[in-house]
Amino acid sequence: MRAWWLAIAGVAAISFAGGGLASRARARRSEDRLERRSRIVAAAVETIRRNYVDEIPADSLYLQASRSLLGALHDPYAELMLADAYRRFSQQMSGTRIELDRPRVPTDGGAVSAAGLGVVAPGTGIAPGDEILAVDGHSTRGLTDAEAADLLAADTAAMVTLLVRPRGSDQPVLRRVARTAVHVSAVTPGVMIDDGIGYLVLHSVTEASPRELRDAIQDLRTQGMRSLVLDLRRNPGGLIAQAMEIAELFLDANDTIAVTRGRSATSSRTYVARSNQAWPGMPLVLLVNRQTASSAEVIAAALQDHDRALIVGNPTYGKGVIQTTYPLGSDAAVKFTTSRWFAPSGRSIQRTAADSAHPGAAPRPEFRSDAGRPLSAGHGVTPDLTLRPRLADGAALTYLRQVHSAPGAYQVALATAASAVLAHLAVRPAFVVTDAMRDELWSALTEHGVPLTRDVFDAAEGEASRDLGYEITRQRWGEAAEIRRRAVDDRVVQNARALLDRARTPRALLTLTQPPSLSR
Repeated sequence: MRAWWLAIAGVAAISFAGGGLASRARARRSEDRLERRSRIVAAAVETIRRNYVDEIPADSLYLQASRSLLGALHDPYAELMLADAYRRFSQQMSGTRIELDRPRVPTDGGAVSAAGLGVVAPGTGIAPGDEILAVDGHSTRGLTDAEAADLLAADTAAMVTLLVRPRGSDQPVLRRVARTAVHVSAVTPGVMIDDGIGYLVLHSVTEASPRELRDAIQDLRTQGMRSLVLDLRRNPGGLIAQAMEIAELFLDANDTIAVTRGRSATSSRTYVARSNQAWPGMPLVLLVNRQTASSAEVIAAALQDHDRALIVGNPTYGKGVIQTTYPLGSDAAVKFTTSRWFAPSGRSIQRTAADSAHPGAAPRPEFRSDAGRPLSAGHGVTPDLTLRPRLADGAALTYLRQVHSAPGAYQVALATAASAVLAHLAVRPAFVVTDAMRDELWSALTEHGVPLTRDVFDAAEGEASRDLGYEITRQRWGEAAEIRRRAVDDRVVQNARALLDRARTPRALLTLTQPPSLSR
């Protein structure tokens, strides 16, 4: 633990001293001071450990000291990541995960389900409604699905032993299943949502996402795609260098993507596109919302500033700063803000208080795109066309509130009901959810203890039918078919489709400032 503290001091020396020292002698003096002070802290911890009235483990003292150091920065994004947290962060950035099958939505309580843990696969003998009682001898009692998934990923052995209680049985059984590290794509399968119009979702910005996005677009182009809807809604961002590569796919050589400014030379630079865009004549609509953040905003701001895409949706999160992660050994890292970033026009999208509301406040500077369009600053990326998603009515809101109080159990119930429907009924791709299908869902909701009343279930018929329809479609025809069905129900996606129906060039698309009529 002491090594972590000394490593943090070393990181501080690198990041704070690296860009502003006038000479090597001054650098040595600064490093000597930092080393002396880190020794003082280590001595203080050791003195407290030996002499404090109550016994406190040295590990706890060093952890508290490390967290206090980060807290002194008043940086909301500063974080000390240890063990499992650092492992999960690394897996998220690399786009890998240890699993046995396609992951399901984690639960936050109750029994650990096979569907929630992601162990439903042909040949395993495990069904969606089964309960996972232990992973390699470690009980899952009291764990959430996310915590149980950590047990699954904690070992690298080829096989994992699960203690399973099959649905409807009191007798647990052992199952031996292969454990593998799989790549989780940040890009969904591409689908065509109209003649010549493709649709893709970019979930996050990971190491592989530039290549994955390029490949997905190219695949749609071979299917005849002329225009693209790229969905960045709920994209929390990720790696800044990969965000630059994604923006570069749509810009020309020497176009500025972003400018970063920090205290060190490595955190201050101008990012420019190194080659011409791959699809210059392809109209592009980017969908964004308040959950679009960080490096995903870098992409949206760059394409808006260069008039390359029409931004549709709601204003983004407004995170105009960049964090750097410094490893402190194999099982720990510290992350904190090292620079601010600015869009090609010079604007910052960092969300701030509306200082214009104060009398005498200085006017905000004006920013414009390459074509002279006015651009907003300080409030996230403001869409060129604001469109809100379909708003749920009172009955649907009540339904969503109740089922999402137990999200894991709800997902298991949906999976169970969809399996039952497909076992007894033949469905076609454009099927309509029937009363009999909804009855299967109600039975599954009751069986898995989802806290929902029948009158609420009946009143929210549309919401329940949509969720069940998506799950049946995924189980029967796969993820791409589910994405296409969701796109049909998504008001914002359909508005984007209609916009692209009216614009055959990127320039023509930017002239559209009103929501289209969806009548065909």
